[in-house]
Amino acid sequence: MRHTLLIALLYGYFGGSLTAQADSTQLLKNINNSIAINIGWHQVKDENIHRKVHEGVQYGLAYSHLRTPKNRLQFSSQLQYARLRTEYEPTPTSTSVQLYLHGNYAWRCLEAETYQLYLGASAVAQYRFYSFPNWDESHVYWADDISLGLSSYFDWQIADKRQLMVTFQASLVSLFSRPAAYRNQKIDDLSFGGVLSKMHSNWDIGTLNKAIGLHFKLEYQIELSAQLTQAFSYTARYHRLEGNNSAAWQQIEHNVGVQLYF
Repeated sequence: MRHTLLIALLYGYFGGSLTAQADSTQLLKNINNSIAINIGWHQVKDENIHRKVHEGVQYGLAYSHLRTPKNRLQFSSQLQYARLRTEYEPTPTSTSVQLYLHGNYAWRCLEAETYQLYLGASAVAQYRFYSFPNWDESHVYWADDISLGLSSYFDWQIADKRQLMVTFQASLVSLFSRPAAYRNQKIDDLSFGGVLSKMHSNWDIGTLNKAIGLHFKLEYQIELSAQLTQAFSYTARYHRLEGNNSAAWQQIEHNVGVQLYF
């Protein structure tokens, strides 16, 4: 009887402790939706037009669906808009519109009382449209790619109802579309259908020698209630594409945002 009671007490203590450790790292619910708004700084250099850097303020709106019962499954989308200029232009006249579609699956590889580490794979589709009227009002410019790569997520509970999440993603292979460096036609078809057709032409495929995509995100999460979590984030992205018959294109983005999980 004494041994049975002692075993029950030990199980209650250590079992409850282990359960608390597992729960302490799970600030978010197992299934979450979120919306976010962000603002940042956008820089792009398209050597198809010239080597000058266009830059300006960028605005974005994002939606995400996240499942973490054990491993991590996430789908997200983001729309961004920016007005850009070079150092030689007094006001922004160029435009950037970008659509990001992202999915990833990551396995929980490491877990302790206050942190979790996930490693997995990601698939990303990115559409980017640019207009540079001061430099070329007759043609459209774009940089679209569909890539497969690696992803990692580190969740660290720094205090009660407070958590840091670090995300890093890198592309490995990409299918991408860019304008040809030398175009046969003087004027592109600037109708909606013409632009859409152009943005799905001149495809190329490559690994790190032709296409590079890096993504870093630092997120600070605060639990507001059992159903709501607020987050503040900083995101940095770098992309580079260069095809067989298109010049190099590079883009750097820095964004800060506010996100609400529900």
